[in-house]
Amino acid sequence: MINDKANFRLKDDACDRIWSPYRQSNWLILSSLINFNTLGSTYQPPSTVLQTGAMPGNDSDSLVIVWVPNDPTAEYYFYLYFAELDQSQQNKDDRGVDVYLNGVFRGGPFKPPYNTSLTVHTGESDHGQRLEFSFNKSKKSLLPPILNGIELHQLKPFHQLLTNQQDSMLSYN
Repeated sequence: MINDKANFRLKDDACDRIWSPYRQSNWLILSSLINFNTLGSTYQPPSTVLQTGAMPGNDSDSLVIVWVPNDPTAEYYFYLYFAELDQSQQNKDDRGVDVYLNGVFRGGPFKPPYNTSLTVHTGESDHGQRLEFSFNKSKKSLLPPILNGIELHQLKPFHQLLTNQQDSMLSYN
């Protein structure tokens, strides 16, 4: 998750998505050699993405990601990937993450599992000139929030009918 402009595909990504590393200077970056099994996951995030996570540099801070879309009227769907990288948290419930988008609570507390992933879909589509995600330590959490990846999809509206209406007519002889 480093802030460079490199976009790439990962060979262990069953969905052949394009990933972009991202990091902010005030984040703490964690990494692990855990081989995450995501075959049972609907979204199948690549193990390579889950092996790296970001936390705020200060335990009391939030992890904030601001994104300015090229088209503020476009609709986007977001998928958030969480995985616990600290083996000492394997059977504990010490980390909880609350998610906010533009100051509005979107869900939580989400408790990242160890050795597998948790995928959170933000629900309805979102749009705007500026989209600010804030990942906060939940009230009962003893540890700061962690985030391993964000996936976004832009809704592409079709303004024309996709099929010829005559194609759907049944003819009988």
